[in-house]
Amino acid sequence: MTAPASVPPAAALLDGAASQSELAALDVKVSNLDGDVREINDRLLGLDVKIDKAITSLATEFRSALASLATQLTERNKTPWPVLISAAAFMVTVLGGVGWQTLSPVRDDVNAIKRELVPRQEVEFRYSVNDKRLTQIEAEQRETQRRHIDELQRTIDRLELQLKAR
Repeated sequence: MTAPASVPPAAALLDGAASQSELAALDVKVSNLDGDVREINDRLLGLDVKIDKAITSLATEFRSALASLATQLTERNKTPWPVLISAAAFMVTVLGGVGWQTLSPVRDDVNAIKRELVPRQEVEFRYSVNDKRLTQIEAEQRETQRRHIDELQRTIDRLELQLKAR
């Protein structure tokens, strides 16, 4: 059984009116999604244009401020210390902020490591406690070995006496 030429292959596999309605519903959903994608693309393009305009206007303002400063410097023979000091203060502030943000993860990692470190006094205390325990265990082991050797010697002596008695 072959599907008619006017029916798409996917529709030929589906049977009944319910399948046709499901296919139509899927077509509607796909077309709605296509419209949503186009709308998102248009919004992104609009945002891209706005960002470009903002960057261009910021660059223009910066150039004009530099040109104004250059004009002020060339018009006067005296050094504009207030302008230079305020520009230097601004640069120090900006560089300080950038440095602070750059070093923030490093500082957080160092603090985390400090929290995980065991203080030297605690390590020394643990060592001394473990050293005392080790000394005690060694003494107990020597005592146990001595008792075992004494018991073996008594057994040997008892067996020798039994052999002599025979």
